[in-house]
Amino acid sequence: MGANLAMLDGAELAVAVARSSSVPEAVARYEREAVPRGGRAVKRSARGLAACMSEGAPGSAVTYLSSFGTKD
Repeated sequence: MGANLAMLDGAELAVAVARSSSVPEAVARYEREAVPRGGRAVKRSARGLAACMSEGAPGSAVTYLSSFGTKD
């Protein structure tokens, strides 16, 4: 998740810089979306780690990962 988030953040920051009249404005625009998204990723990662390390593992990990569903 971290590598994917880093690539998305880099792309979104580049777009913000391209569309803004100044770098500080671009960073502010980028941070309005990136900071909350990063916080959600941290919480999701912590829940995943807890599921993998709990006494109920590996079943708790399977249950957690299954909550994301599948894409066809």
